[in-house]
Amino acid sequence: MLILKDIVKRYDAAGKIVPALNGISIAFRDREFVAVLGQSGCGKTTLLNVIGGLDRATSGDISVDGVGMKDFSDRDLDAYRNSRIGFVFQSYDLIPHQTVLENVALGLTIAGMKRRERIARAKAALEKVGLGDELDKLPNQLSGGQQQRVSIARAIVNEPDILLADEPTGALDSATGLQIAELLKEISKTRLVITVTHNAELAERFATRIVRLSDGAVTSDSDPYAPERDTKPEGGKRGVSGMGFFTASRLSAANLLSKLKRTVLVALAGAIGIIGVSSVLSVSAGVSDFIDGFQDDMLSGNPIEISRSGIDITSLIDNAPISVKAKAIEYGKWVNVNSIVEYLIENERAFDELFIKNEFGEDYINYVKSMPSEYCRGILADYGIEVTANIYTDFKAFDDPAPEFEKYNLWFSDAATTETYKAILEKSEYGDYASYIVGLATGFREGISDGGYILSQYDLLAGNLPEKSTDILVVLNDDEQLNDVLLAQLGYYTEEEFCHIAAGDGEYRSRFSYDEITKKRFTWYPNDAVYTDLSFTIGDSVVQKYGYACLEDDVKGEGIELSVCGIVKPKSGLSYGVLKLGFIYTEELARYMISRNADSVIAKNIREHGEIRSLELQNELKNLYGTDCIGIFCRLEYACPDLGAGTYTEAEGDDARLTFIGRTNSGTRNTIMSLLSSGGITVSSGTESMIGAISESRVMDLNGVGGTYLPERLKIYPESFESKGSVTDYLDAWNGDGDVTFYVFDAGADRFERKDAAVKTLSADERSVVKPTDQVGPIISMMKSVTDAVTYALVAFTALALVVSTVMIGILTYISVLERTKEIGVIRALGGSRRDVAFLFTAEAGMIGFAGGVFGVLTTFLLTIAGNAAVKSLSGGNIAAIARLSPAVAASMIAVSVLLTLISGLLPARTAAKKDPVTALRTE
Repeated sequence: MLILKDIVKRYDAAGKIVPALNGISIAFRDREFVAVLGQSGCGKTTLLNVIGGLDRATSGDISVDGVGMKDFSDRDLDAYRNSRIGFVFQSYDLIPHQTVLENVALGLTIAGMKRRERIARAKAALEKVGLGDELDKLPNQLSGGQQQRVSIARAIVNEPDILLADEPTGALDSATGLQIAELLKEISKTRLVITVTHNAELAERFATRIVRLSDGAVTSDSDPYAPERDTKPEGGKRGVSGMGFFTASRLSAANLLSKLKRTVLVALAGAIGIIGVSSVLSVSAGVSDFIDGFQDDMLSGNPIEISRSGIDITSLIDNAPISVKAKAIEYGKWVNVNSIVEYLIENERAFDELFIKNEFGEDYINYVKSMPSEYCRGILADYGIEVTANIYTDFKAFDDPAPEFEKYNLWFSDAATTETYKAILEKSEYGDYASYIVGLATGFREGISDGGYILSQYDLLAGNLPEKSTDILVVLNDDEQLNDVLLAQLGYYTEEEFCHIAAGDGEYRSRFSYDEITKKRFTWYPNDAVYTDLSFTIGDSVVQKYGYACLEDDVKGEGIELSVCGIVKPKSGLSYGVLKLGFIYTEELARYMISRNADSVIAKNIREHGEIRSLELQNELKNLYGTDCIGIFCRLEYACPDLGAGTYTEAEGDDARLTFIGRTNSGTRNTIMSLLSSGGITVSSGTESMIGAISESRVMDLNGVGGTYLPERLKIYPESFESKGSVTDYLDAWNGDGDVTFYVFDAGADRFERKDAAVKTLSADERSVVKPTDQVGPIISMMKSVTDAVTYALVAFTALALVVSTVMIGILTYISVLERTKEIGVIRALGGSRRDVAFLFTAEAGMIGFAGGVFGVLTTFLLTIAGNAAVKSLSGGNIAAIARLSPAVAASMIAVSVLLTLISGLLPARTAAKKDPVTALRTE
């Protein structure tokens, strides 16, 4: 039962109060067809809007089934329209981008009904109005009468108590109008139908009750109704309407698809900023990955090092550029003085800080070895042993020598062959560079023994990793190469072949099989089997000299055999590895060498007298064959003195020279070679003699001869660049003020042998400062700072495109609000709330943002693929990727796009939500 009591409605039009309804009081039955007649402007449509809850009365009250609407909130009115009211409009007001079925089901969607049920009810409503076969058509595919039937089906689908029709036949021809009027009359048998019309004839023919209005007041009522005063309420507000964000999104998606071209263009425009920012972030991430990989590689090749002397890179960076004191300079009259001395005095401290001088002993070594194992992959104690004079191998003059040349296939040390080939190179066109060429071919090096660490950076090509202390690992470069000089000095080439190499005629092997490399055998001999004391006296001074001695038969059994166990090469993309190129021996072998050499004669003399120099000879003149001597085999047969104790005499005059008198032992071969040629020395051996030059180029210190377990340097390989901080913090603790506690290892023990190790604690006063050298950290930090700064600048610049696209999307969303004003009115008439309308346009902006974000991310992904391919091609494969779009960045960019478009859509959505539904329905 619908009752209106003293309904007054006034409008404020440009500051002027305009009355629309003037105290209307009327009651309606639950089932009747009421036609409201009157001239235009008499208040007919206003009366429908007030009854339907689209507009509020200025005063008075409306009650439905005994429940007054005076105190209804906006949400109550929304629910009231959705559950108890059905609207039929003159212009149909169907949503153009929705199908017939979707238009009819919209009210049920707003009511929150499940999809299956609302589809069934919408189909039933369309069947009732005779459109059961037109479910999937769009409104513009129907005739006017069919569209009005759809509007009626939409009005009755939620089974309302009251159907309000505003000029339902006004836009129809007479025949169709009669059909619609007949349909409304049929509906009135089950509910109250109130229609506003100008057609008195139709009203008289179909309506069961005619109410006339004039100037906002009822002037006549053909069948007035006066309900009994004791009528009890039959029901109140029913349900709560609200379409929700997902429903609004679906409606917005349909609208966007109906304007697909514009939607795509807007999304593309919004994607420009996303492409810019995500491309910058991708390149930044790629560069960071490259730097991370580069720094991990560099960390392997340049570990944290603790040496007795070095340069502090951090101090160098912190103090650069070193300042020069400003001087008052006057131009045009004076010669101004730039004081270098004052400059050096002012910067003396800065220069001093660049150079590290560390003194560390067993305590510090044990402290480093006690470092938690999870901090680093390995700690290499580099003892600095010079092994070239101690490692011997078979050496051939010719591949297939004649019998008279068999005597030249000898057993030589690495040092001897190195000097032989240096002498050959000095006779070639590369003579000026002989020392440099030989210096580049470093043979045996000490390397880390951690197999897992090695295999993480290197591919095993043949054999296996070292398993025994006597195993040697061969490390090739990226192209699986070793240089010719190295192979020659280790005996893989004959002297004949090397002469061809020096001549550059190409008549030598360009490759060796893995078997040829691994089958080679080497023997290491202790110092006492290799070095001979060559000390001599000049005046009252004793000069400590040592030379490489011939290997006597009685000491050859003292050597240990070394074998090549495997061959490795760096993994693809590895810039710096943990192993150096060449032949790598284990730390275990280094400790064994020390155990054999610590008490050698040469080590004892070095401890007593300090470092000494080795005596080396060079044959510069003709040999006894009467020809220029190029190779070692030209002279060794007659120039192999035993070099035991000898007598040196000093001549006078311009021809001054040192003369050495020694013994000849024809059954042995001397391994003395030279490095430089300055001054002269005559070597006499029995009846034969050789003229050579004296050279003192190599310092023999305790580490070099393997005389101490104290390493020359420690190399620490952190687990990763991130864990390097833990390593440096641990090392810094030694230089701190607190106590430090560490394990005490036996000399030469591995750092993992802690089970039975004692523990020692030292206070700060008992420790001297030891400063590690980090060659990589400062450089990488500086690189990252530059990369970050460039990234921030580029992101800030490209973010302007995001701002522009955000503003543009906001403008386009507002245009969409203007285009869909009528739709806003329909949604409100069907019970949609202000929030639902806001959701509708917010969802539209968000979907545009999502589409733009996805398109931007996909475009960036394709650009990264193309860019990486180009960089890889241009770099010759050295740089695999320079850009990386991570899933996190992609997701964040899409989220940013959605967020910005949602923000840009807030104002238009709020504008849409505030629109008056009555005004919206009148908008054309």
